[in-house]
Amino acid sequence: MNTASKKRNGSTGKKAIMVLAILAVGAVGWTFVQAAEEAAPADAKNAQPAAGPGVCPVCGAATSTSAAQDGVLYASGWNNYGQLGDGTITSRATSVAAGGYHNLAVRDGVLYAWGNNGNGQLSTAVGTDNTMPMAVQGLGTGLVTAVAAGENHSLAIQGGVLYAWGSNGYGQVGNDAKGTDSATPVAILWDDMPEIVAIAAGSNSSYALGKDGSLWAWGKNDLGQLGLGDTAESYYATPQQVAAPDGYVFSTIFVGNEHVLATLKPIPEPMSLSLLAAGVVGLLSRRRRK
Repeated sequence: MNTASKKRNGSTGKKAIMVLAILAVGAVGWTFVQAAEEAAPADAKNAQPAAGPGVCPVCGAATSTSAAQDGVLYASGWNNYGQLGDGTITSRATSVAAGGYHNLAVRDGVLYAWGNNGNGQLSTAVGTDNTMPMAVQGLGTGLVTAVAAGENHSLAIQGGVLYAWGSNGYGQVGNDAKGTDSATPVAILWDDMPEIVAIAAGSNSSYALGKDGSLWAWGKNDLGQLGLGDTAESYYATPQQVAAPDGYVFSTIFVGNEHVLATLKPIPEPMSLSLLAAGVVGLLSRRRRK
């Protein structure tokens, strides 16, 4: 593998003045679209059944229910207190994703896939579709904690390792093999990437959020959807670090087919040694007066 990915400057140079700022990415980079004092963190364990015709979802913090048109009630997510109402305390699917023509779901840490497999996005022989959920093959060890699905490719985090497979026509798998689809999950382990804690997928692009607040993007870039500040390169076959505005790191990402939204949070100011010393002296002084 390559030892490093190129770092590109996608910053607009603007500074946020609020605690969290929402950015939108376009052809020339990131643009501030809204600011907010605070935002509720997304719960990675909140799984919601897809709301289709005649389906009205009602969601709690970690459990969701949907009343279907035929009057049947469905539920998914955490079940540690029996909140699914199925007579057990067994949690159901805890992470789900819908691609263009395939679906992914995690249950008890195991990843399942079904639907179209024209590009190997189900991790089985190309062209062999699944009409029922089947366990994804070729991953490593550990529990799958997050999934994302593009039009014809898949992403997953298992045991802290990022995997990608399926269509690679624009380099969206991230293994520097554009044009060669992969029916086997590929571990994306570039030297300068941190531990990945969240993932997302556009139609033909992939995104990963690092534990350190860094954002990485790869795949199709003809519309600037990777947030790298240009469209000169129509694709990137390896993860590229997206530059955040000075003083900020990324906190969440939201991806459409060909565009991206992200929230930022400020980098904490390091406490100076003089302030730390003053605090210690003040504390000792108060103790002596007691």
